[in-house]
Amino acid sequence: MAEVYEPPLSEWGAVLAASLSKRPHLLASLGPHRVAAVRKEVIDLAVKHSEGLASVAAGCGAGNSAPASNYMGDENAVLMAGHQPVVYHPGLLCKVEALAQSVSSAGATGINVVIDTDDGDGGALAWPRVANGAIEIKKASIATASESGGLYCGQRIANASVVGEIFSAMAQDLEQSGLVISAEQSRRAGVIYRQLAGESIVVAHAVVRWLLTGMRVLEAPLSAIVQGEHVRAIMQELARDGENMASVYNTTLDEYRREHRIHNQANPFPNMRREDNKVEVPLWRVKNYKRSPVYIEASAVNRFACDPGEFLAPRGSITTMLLRAFCSDLFIHGMGGARYDRFVDRLAKVYLNVELPRFVLASRTAYLFPDKVAELSRSLELIAKVKEISSKTELFLGQSIFSADEELELRRLTEARFELRDMLQKASSAEEKSRAAHALNALNKRVREAVETGSLRQHIENAPQNEAALARWSFREFPFFLYKLPRAA
Repeated sequence: MAEVYEPPLSEWGAVLAASLSKRPHLLASLGPHRVAAVRKEVIDLAVKHSEGLASVAAGCGAGNSAPASNYMGDENAVLMAGHQPVVYHPGLLCKVEALAQSVSSAGATGINVVIDTDDGDGGALAWPRVANGAIEIKKASIATASESGGLYCGQRIANASVVGEIFSAMAQDLEQSGLVISAEQSRRAGVIYRQLAGESIVVAHAVVRWLLTGMRVLEAPLSAIVQGEHVRAIMQELARDGENMASVYNTTLDEYRREHRIHNQANPFPNMRREDNKVEVPLWRVKNYKRSPVYIEASAVNRFACDPGEFLAPRGSITTMLLRAFCSDLFIHGMGGARYDRFVDRLAKVYLNVELPRFVLASRTAYLFPDKVAELSRSLELIAKVKEISSKTELFLGQSIFSADEELELRRLTEARFELRDMLQKASSAEEKSRAAHALNALNKRVREAVETGSLRQHIENAPQNEAALARWSFREFPFFLYKLPRAA
């Protein structure tokens, strides 16, 4: 298991302190009363939502109905992380662990924001089945059939019988694969999900994480945040400033791509489009759990309004820009978010005239079959180094790459090669150099043949299959509960 923290976790306190020292300037630019109102609104929502999660958790036999305990008051620092409401894999859980640990040490309020205005299958599960030395990745969804897709905020857990069948199959496959502890933990998760049949996936996934890990950071769905009075007003202002905002957004994107030599026009985000007299704004219209792009007529400045039953939600870049500007003093990203939020830093500087609080990164790579991953990785690494092994053979002896007999032969050939190289350097005539060079070339050919036809031959022949197998054995998006569960912070 490999973890990445940038900067190191021990330095996050200093990063937070630096952000707090710059907070007066940020407040002056955005308006201290407005920022305070937004932050209080979001914290109050997170506390209320988390109390609801605690009540649901208690109904699952957890015994403790207390909500998340990391709310430290409206005036304290706020740390945030966030992701879509899916079944977390270890890399995603790492952000929540880092959040829980950081708020505890900093005496801060921590909120995990649930990005439920995106679309996808919130019930997607994956698990391995190993038979006859081969691995198969099995997949299923515990979201209701009609809702396995569309916006996450509208999806629910399927009925208990469907959930039970999926987790039963998962546990059996895990046991057959030799993953007894994973099988037992999947059964524990299955029991809770069956109890949560019909519940929103936003609630269900959080409750399962709470009960299996013991970590209870505050949670807040983005769909609820953007419908709060003060955040809703910001969304409306962004829409009304559509012409200017789209222009700044596109110009900043173009400059960012040029500086970073990014040729794909979809990265880090696509430009806003213009159609006739309309301009696209980086927001979504959300209604009845569906979303559509927002287009503003160029002549309709300051006249935008939502339809009845509709609300505005930010797109990816605007989501973290607003959360980092108005709601948090430190934001924890994974690898993906860290890549695109450098653009967000620039956008905030140009559009909001603020320097956003610095973000940090937390990520984890964990494998269910680390020994198999190491074996296949070593095999492919050896193949990639065949040329180097042939030319610098002495560096690879004594590393269990070759059989004992091959080692003896290669040592003999290597010593002879050193002698010929020495003869070539000391040759006093063209004829001597020519003889030494021909002998050395012949010897190098023998070394190459010995390397490629010996123990490495099977690695070379199996390279295509091993490369495909490694992709399966190193699959990293299995549910967190198939791995060793973390202790509560």
